[in-house]
Amino acid sequence: MKATEAAGIALDRIDMIVTNTVTGLAVPSLEAKLFNRLKFAPTVERLPMFGLGCGAGVAGLARAARLAQAREGAHVLFLTVDLCSLCLRVNDPSPVMFVSTALFGDGAAGAILRNARNAPTSNSSRAAPRIVASGEWCWRGTEHIMGWDIKEDGFGIVLSPELPALVKKALAPALHDFLTRNGLSLADFNGFLFHAGGRKVLETIEEVLGLNLDQLRHSWEVLRRYGNMSSVTVMFVLEEALKASARGLHLLAALGPGFSVYFLAVEL
Repeated sequence: MKATEAAGIALDRIDMIVTNTVTGLAVPSLEAKLFNRLKFAPTVERLPMFGLGCGAGVAGLARAARLAQAREGAHVLFLTVDLCSLCLRVNDPSPVMFVSTALFGDGAAGAILRNARNAPTSNSSRAAPRIVASGEWCWRGTEHIMGWDIKEDGFGIVLSPELPALVKKALAPALHDFLTRNGLSLADFNGFLFHAGGRKVLETIEEVLGLNLDQLRHSWEVLRRYGNMSSVTVMFVLEEALKASARGLHLLAALGPGFSVYFLAVEL
């Protein structure tokens, strides 16, 4: 796996696995099925996630970080996979089905998190990214904005046109609360890595937060190349920033059903 190779560890050194998806259900869960193909230790602790949708890339990283913080030296693997093409329902002629088919794509991503508080200093020329703060906000009465409606022939997508209006009205106060609780300000960030939910969503984020196109270039690039891969998208945006040798404090953020927003302050 690319994640363990990049971290320089063997699969049997993974202590915990957090696995996320929103495009299917499996019991046993996905990471249990991986045991037949990958050499994880039989003692690995598993935490499957479902239901956080597009927000789960940031939320999953935050959950995995909490687990890593609780156990010094532990390696926590976060895996997220969303195969949105599985949810195509060919008998649904609705505009929502058409828009979602055009917008959403398939993707998978993974990352290793470790509590390195007392670890020896690395000889690497560049330290690994470090999570500084995490937070989230859930708005009441918004469950109709996004989600699944279970139909006879599969998952029927719920995708309300009210989403940009909600972002325009409510994103800034939620972000301000996160920043205040963590002693941060918008000016502290060198870059902004938002989930590429779609053109209207990114344009609304730019307007609300006073950001320009260049400040969200990694999000726009991922949207252009891959579309919206649900939870996976923000992981690709983070990878784009790392490939571009981005430095300093960056804000990761993603929106998801609930309706909710998730934040991570990450030092790159």
